[in-house]
This record gives sequence, structure tokens and C-alpha cells, in this order.
Amino acid sequence: MKKLNQISIAILCVGGFFKHNSYPYANILVSIGFIAVAATLIAMAFSKK
Repeated sequence: MKKLNQISIAILCVGGFFKHNSYPYANILVSIGFIAVAATLIAMAFSKK
């Protein structure tokens, strides 16, 4: 679960870099990154240790 969270944060950071430099597909990467981060945090909240 922790690796999935780190990967989603990395996607979000790359998307932010693309958006800052006005590269194509930046909005898609940022959207995927935010959705992945939210999904992993929700899954972590409901998972049992």
C-alpha cells in the first residue's frame, strides 16, 4: 500500500512538472495523480493493520 501511495505521488509530481512547463498531457497526469493519491489514502483509512 505504501509503494502504491509513493507511485501515485510521483505521478502527481511529474504531472505538476509538465503543467509548470506547459507540456502536453499535463492535465491528464495531474488528474490521474490526484485520483490515485485519494484512492490510496481512502484504502489506507479503511484497511486493517
